Amino acid sequence: MKQFLIFLTTLLCYGCAQPDNYEIRGVCDSWAIPQNRQISMCLFTLDVADGSDHKYIETTSINSDGSFCFSGHVDSPQIVYFVTTNDEFGGYRWHAMGILEEGVIQLNCSTYQTERTFIDNVASQSPNNDKVQEYYKECYSIRRDNGDVEGYTKTFISENADNYAGVFVALDYLQYNYDKWEQMPAQIRNNPTIKEMVAEWQRTATEIIPQIELDEEIIKIN
Repeated sequence: MKQFLIFLTTLLCYGCAQPDNYEIRGVCDSWAIPQNRQISMCLFTLDVADGSDHKYIETTSINSDGSFCFSGHVDSPQIVYFVTTNDEFGGYRWHAMGILEEGVIQLNCSTYQTERTFIDNVASQSPNNDKVQEYYKECYSIRRDNGDVEGYTKTFISENADNYAGVFVALDYLQYNYDKWEQMPAQIRNNPTIKEMVAEWQRTATEIIPQIELDEEIIKIN
């Protein structure tokens, strides 16, 4: 009877395990591979444990050819980023950002290091990531032609307010335009990640501005 109960418990636990529904296949340039040959996927959030710089989801090994792979289960899309230890300067080296969602996702950290800006998405081959890729490609084209990038960005966010491509681009836009948060579609304003980051940017701005004004007064007095 005892053995049967152990078997039944094991069977139930196995049955409750959620099957993998995402796989991230990545590659990293040899010069960026740390000595411990590990790369971590982290959730884009300020809600981290005391004493930690990141909210780790998973850490995996980097192969000798620079390739690596993450796999697991995700219930809904999340914005994530990828870091390794920085052997030269200490701390961490930020490699890429992307949207964690169902499917097989490609991640090219080499492209990020040489051709992209800080916030640009480099993940691809999944629905929301591909939308963001197309957004940045169009932005580069509009910028070259001296076009209205902000207008295109607002249109993209409005048209994608119901998916995480819109959330990703909104985070990029609001980082430098947090005062326009109330102009965003309701679905974007109510997204937990958006609300968290905008509140932090607003808080930081109110702390910095008074100091700048104080410094200006000191200069005038002197």
